[in-house]
Amino acid sequence: CAAYPALESIARLSAAFPAAPLPQLLPRALPPHPKVSEMLRHFELAFPGDEALSAPAGGYQVSTLRPAELLAEGSDNDPARTALVEWRHSGGGDVTSVVGCGEHFGSADAAALAGLGPTFAELPSQSALVAALLQSHAVGADALLLGGKGSGKTAAARRFAAALGYEPHVVYCYRDMGARDLLLRRETDASGSTVWRHTEAVRAAVSGGLLVIEAAHRLPAGVLAATLGRLLTDRALQMPDGTRLLPPGHYDELAASLGADELTARGVLRVHPAFRVLATAEPPAGADAAGGG
Repeated sequence: CAAYPALESIARLSAAFPAAPLPQLLPRALPPHPKVSEMLRHFELAFPGDEALSAPAGGYQVSTLRPAELLAEGSDNDPARTALVEWRHSGGGDVTSVVGCGEHFGSADAAALAGLGPTFAELPSQSALVAALLQSHAVGADALLLGGKGSGKTAAARRFAAALGYEPHVVYCYRDMGARDLLLRRETDASGSTVWRHTEAVRAAVSGGLLVIEAAHRLPAGVLAATLGRLLTDRALQMPDGTRLLPPGHYDELAASLGADELTARGVLRVHPAFRVLATAEPPAGADAAGGG
């Protein structure tokens, strides 16, 4: 049975992009397992071959990506960190999405800051994948790029970052990485004393950056969910050093009554609405290479 967040993600994508065929959306939210593929075929929800993966955005293409000029009343988004994506569908039914963006959106340096070199080539498959990532971003979902070594996962992550002006905060995973290592890192100050600093994951959450978790499959089982699970699902986090991260709506309510300075003194920080997480991983042994994502 698919987890509730996966089903919710599918529902949001289907509602926001109604012309996208459901069989093209399902592989993006369900785990890459032979039993999942068998279930989809049983209910006639599977496209033959790799057709679902070759058009992951469900027939939608980005026609315009520009700064947002006006936000809906009550929106948590920062007007200075918000963009509009206009989508065109081959069968009609164009839609517009409001998305968070990075500090360098529209800048000539955005590609370089995202790690793209001057000789980087535009590939149709990469463009389609980035469009699918933008769709997930538009419905408030983080994303996992699942593929074999050398399949272009990192390049797609950089292209997504460049399109929206994010300077990625990258966490490189390794096999004996502990839960604390994802949140705090040990440093030595000028006096030689050991101090703990917030990692890229926490800095990205507070600043509204793009957190890229590279090679998540290397992490010990359960570490990612136990450490960043609440940040991924609820945009909230209790840190080992006592710092608390709260989703923007909850934080703003508290700030209205207590004041932002008081919350800062208590170690309570606001997760920025533009914060997004993009992880890369290789499929587990025995997984269906054509599924998942």
